[in-house]
Amino acid sequence: MSQTNPSIATVPAGVLRRLGAILYDSLICVAVLMVATIPFVPFLHGKVLDPSEVGGLAYVYRVWELVVLAAFFVFFWARRGQTIGMQAWRLRIEDERGNLLDWRTALMRFVYAALPWLLSMLVLSFTDQHVWSVSRIVGVGFAACGVLNLISPWFDRGRRSWHDKLSRSKIIVIPKIT
Repeated sequence: MSQTNPSIATVPAGVLRRLGAILYDSLICVAVLMVATIPFVPFLHGKVLDPSEVGGLAYVYRVWELVVLAAFFVFFWARRGQTIGMQAWRLRIEDERGNLLDWRTALMRFVYAALPWLLSMLVLSFTDQHVWSVSRIVGVGFAACGVLNLISPWFDRGRRSWHDKLSRSKIIVIPKIT
C-alpha cells in the first residue's frame, strides 16, 4: 500500500473537478467498450446487440460491459489511485488513512457508485417509454439518486459523495509540483 506524504495537507476534490475527470474517463470507457465488443461481433450476423434481435446474447453482452467497466475502474483505483481522467485533473482516490484502496474496497466503491444508474437502466429497460407509469417514475427516481450522488460533495463538509462514505474512501486534489 502506498501512502501520501503526511506533511502535505490534502484538499478534498470538488464536484466540478470530479465531473471533469468523469468526462475524460467516459471517453476512455467508450473506447474500452468498443474493443470489448469485438468478441461479440462474429455472433451478430449484422444484427444489433438488442434482445429483440439477438436474444440472450444481448444480456450476456450487458453483463460483459459491466465486468469490463468494473475491471477498468478497480484496476486503476487499486493499482495507482487514479484513473486516466483523474490523473489529468490531478485527483487521487485513497482510503481514510491516505493509502491506496485495496481490491475489495475499490470494487465496493464501484458497486456503490454504479448502483443507482444500473437500477435506473434496469427498470427503464422494462418500461413503456411513452407512458408515465409507476415503474418509469421509479427508474427516473433511481437516475435522480445517481445525479444527487454526483453533486452530494457540494453539501458535505468533507466533500465526499455517498459512495465515498460507504466505501470509506475520499478523492483528494494532488498539489502541483513547482
